Amino acid sequence: MKHHRTSLSLAAIAFAATILGAGLSTSSAQPRAPILECLFNRDCEGFMVCHAGYCRHQCVDALDCPHGQSCVAGARDERGVAIPIFNRCAPRPLRKWERAPGALRQISAAGAQTVWGVNAANDVFAWCGSNWVAVPGEKLRHISVGAPMTWATESASPVMGITVKGDLVRWSGVTQPTSCAAAPAGRWIAIRHDLKEPRQLALGPYGTAVHEEGLEVYFQDGAAWRPLARRFKSVSIGPGEVLYTVAADGKVEIRYLEEADLKAKRYTGGHWISPGWTLDAIAATAGLGHLWGLRGGVPQRLEDGTWIPTPAPAPVVSLAASATEAWAVDGADRVFRFR
Repeated sequence: MKHHRTSLSLAAIAFAATILGAGLSTSSAQPRAPILECLFNRDCEGFMVCHAGYCRHQCVDALDCPHGQSCVAGARDERGVAIPIFNRCAPRPLRKWERAPGALRQISAAGAQTVWGVNAANDVFAWCGSNWVAVPGEKLRHISVGAPMTWATESASPVMGITVKGDLVRWSGVTQPTSCAAAPAGRWIAIRHDLKEPRQLALGPYGTAVHEEGLEVYFQDGAAWRPLARRFKSVSIGPGEVLYTVAADGKVEIRYLEEADLKAKRYTGGHWISPGWTLDAIAATAGLGHLWGLRGGVPQRLEDGTWIPTPAPAPVVSLAASATEAWAVDGADRVFRFR
């Protein structure tokens, strides 16, 4: 977990809201290219370019490329590992919605392989790479998949659910099935709570947010649940210690975890950012700055600070997103995958 944020100045808040669409790189430091002096691009090897008198690779990630392009490896070593000095910008491959197998009522994702859902009969399923495998033990009306949590003692698992009776449970076991032939090993464990009617879960690396029927949102503080003193109809937790919320009027607000939160291991108040977005629901992802939302049943993806309508074949009632793709369920329980 990053401990770099002690306070958010007005400039930092504006900067954060601006760059959410473009994303922030969380990758580790790239190997440095050999220092070669140059006058023109032709003086450099491969796809390297001449800049400020030295040969440099075109890009490290998509932030270095024009809009609509991504950073791809132009060469690989004898082990098949990409060589960064030959990275280049190239048009992104065409992505679209495609029908996925199965029939679900609600879906949640945290990665290409960590995708769980529930069907109309409240049965639980996990994505096994090419299809869905049933997860026995509980009947759920809502499920949430997120990053492994580090604070909450009762919620170390990145998969939690709300049962048809309104109980909270977490999955202790395999979260990414590698075989579709058998159910993933594990069991459901009850979580103590005194909430009246939980309806939505949002999981993050530092805790769990629960959204109640009355629009109240509670954040888990150890074994207790504390209200956030704000009312939302949709909540989602993303990386970088960020809580994304949608108010009853559709207004999106973003909350960053700060130094006081890190010390107290809880939300203590602090800064809320209003980027000026209006949505029906929001889905944060495992990739920093990669956001999806719903507006009028139409999925929207955030690119360069702008929400781009990305209609699925039918109006969507449940939307989930990971760092690389999105999942959607329509009113007829059909499942779609955007990749």
